[in-house]
Amino acid sequence: VSVIVITYNSSNFVIETLESIKGQDYKKIELIISDDASTDETVNFCNEWLANNKDYFFRTTLVSASTNNGIPSNCNQGFKLASGDWIKYIAGDDVLHFQCISNFMEYALNHPDAQIVGSVSQCFKNTFITKNFGLVHTFENEFFFSEFITPKQQYQMLLRRNFLDAPSVFIKKSAILKVGGFDERFKYIEDYPLWLKFSKLGGKIYFMNKITVYYRQHEYSIYAGVENKKLFNNFYLKKRKIDLSLIHPY
Repeated sequence: VSVIVITYNSSNFVIETLESIKGQDYKKIELIISDDASTDETVNFCNEWLANNKDYFFRTTLVSASTNNGIPSNCNQGFKLASGDWIKYIAGDDVLHFQCISNFMEYALNHPDAQIVGSVSQCFKNTFITKNFGLVHTFENEFFFSEFITPKQQYQMLLRRNFLDAPSVFIKKSAILKVGGFDERFKYIEDYPLWLKFSKLGGKIYFMNKITVYYRQHEYSIYAGVENKKLFNNFYLKKRKIDLSLIHPY
């Protein structure tokens, strides 16, 4: 399994992210840190941490872009170095449940046709302590993840809204190759275009009803400002290009 940590100015939180990967009860992990030209101490902190912890992993790699190219490009940068059959992306400010990888691998063994698997995530505010835990994102009752739904039906539903919580998803390497990687036309959003393309090509998306990741909400997040009172919030404006390219024509 290749765990790819996506970083950009993540120095405040990335060590906690890395420690959560080190603490997995599944041990055959390739750790890749892919940085998008951070201007803070992220790369230095990661290099120092890797020097002290590389023996916990099957292989470790750190790569940093020379210019800031956006989230999909950063995902592709890390993916090109991955040798695992399965890929787990995690942002450099989130935290993995200690059984994240082992639960996913058990699910994959029991569902050999699965190539993309969503799961449950839980939000927390700023600091990873119990009192800051919040909303749990689960989709167990959604028809989108029904045993009987077809890829065509999933695609038609995805044209209306995104049913996956990106931090919680486990992706087979072959699925990313199938769609040609992450679409770099959309600088701030890596996940939704991939789900649309995968389902349109006939791939079915699965769901595991277990918490695998904790999503950190803080003021510097890409999603900061989604819940505000503007007519068009910042995230909507970033997503608009996807709507015009991949949704409205279909």
